[in-house]
Amino acid sequence: MNRVTRILLTVPLLAALASCGGGSGTSTAGSGSAEVPVISAAGTSTGAAITGSIDAAGGAVTEPGTGAVVTADPGTFAASTEVTLQPTSDTLPFGMGDGITISSSAAPGTPLHVTLPFGSDITAPGGLGLAVQEADGSWQSLEPVRIDAAARTITAALREPPASGAAGRHARGAAGSGKTVVKYLKFYIKPDGATVHVGKSVSLVPWVRQSSTYCPPASQCGPSDGPDCDLLGPPCSRPVIEDLVMTNSKAGYTRTWKVETVPGGNSSLGTITATGSVGATYQAPQSRPSPDPVTVWFVSEADGGKGMVFFSAEVDVTDSYGVFANFTATGFPICGYMNADVTDYFSLEVLPDSNGDGGWTVDTFINQASNIDNKVKRPSLTGSATGDDAFDMLNADGGQVLVISGAGTDEFLVTVTGTSTSSSCTWNPPDSPSTTVPSVTVPDELLVDFFADGFNNGKQTAKPFPITNSTGVWTFEVDEQ
Repeated sequence: MNRVTRILLTVPLLAALASCGGGSGTSTAGSGSAEVPVISAAGTSTGAAITGSIDAAGGAVTEPGTGAVVTADPGTFAASTEVTLQPTSDTLPFGMGDGITISSSAAPGTPLHVTLPFGSDITAPGGLGLAVQEADGSWQSLEPVRIDAAARTITAALREPPASGAAGRHARGAAGSGKTVVKYLKFYIKPDGATVHVGKSVSLVPWVRQSSTYCPPASQCGPSDGPDCDLLGPPCSRPVIEDLVMTNSKAGYTRTWKVETVPGGNSSLGTITATGSVGATYQAPQSRPSPDPVTVWFVSEADGGKGMVFFSAEVDVTDSYGVFANFTATGFPICGYMNADVTDYFSLEVLPDSNGDGGWTVDTFINQASNIDNKVKRPSLTGSATGDDAFDMLNADGGQVLVISGAGTDEFLVTVTGTSTSSSCTWNPPDSPSTTVPSVTVPDELLVDFFADGFNNGKQTAKPFPITNSTGVWTFEVDEQ
């Protein structure tokens, strides 16, 4: 399921939040320092590059896949210069679609202008920003941005980070080097699209992304920079993007949580309750809500009607369990005359009955054929033996569910039924006629045993099911889904 974080805001409050850091001063790295930038790996190519020429009169190059446009003012280039636009994956967390990597055959004399489109899913473009990635993986906010709501585009100047002296050698953006520009959300909720089982809860935290001055703590000098490089100090004046937690209360603001349009939620939709100074807990209802997924909102309103920002995340509420079964065995008897290494797999869903009577059913079977390796004649036999690969340990196709209510929890006993397929094996003894027999009998019924309160991060390992008189064993993982 595609999940969407929606943002609605008014400009005065956006400016206020950007100036105050969202109200927490807590960085994502948990160090307590505000000088911790957002860092990610470089993106990869997602399409063919486009190259165009721009001369001294200025001009533009458009990349049709992303819709990105790079514009140069008159005099930006002294002569005809090749400008290349490469569609690139966006690795900035909570980025918005592919970005564009821009390179040129000569250094621009004035900043290039980068324009990226945004879709109709962005209901309040004021919550968008543009960022460029630095050589160390950090992201620099491009400010100011110009938003054309009618054309649905966002534009900013691609400026070089202010730097001088030796520090200038560490600034990205020399002639020919690429700069990756992406769109990103200035407000968001973590996790981005949570899944929670009925009757259980998930923690949500709102974040604001702002631009701050960053001083790298480590030396920026390399072996070729000379002995005096460190004396000049690191570059401390480039604006980088930081993620800051938004607190549940802040002087001058009223901050609330909602489920759909209901402050605090209710028993039908689920409830949302602030947890201390930061974040909230969404408690899912005892049955799936309508709608599902539900939308959880964080609202921050400045006193005196100076503006409001409210943004959201979707939470999927599920009432089913997924069972994932794996079989492994070495030297397993696939027929009366041969052994082999065998693996098998199936999955299914355990669902509430559609009639609403509180019962459960087994459905959505996915089977893989058994994999047979290292076939060998049984050690007790003389002569030779051959066998085909028709053996299939279990093709699951049915079952039933028994729920035992105990002290504080329910135990699920899922009986899985199916069919097995025999291999045909032929034995050629030294002094007797050859004979052909099918495989030995294997169980066509398994028991999966798990507990409703036994899940950790939505997963539980059920009791294994060994096959008597063999090394074979079925193992089960059960997921809330």
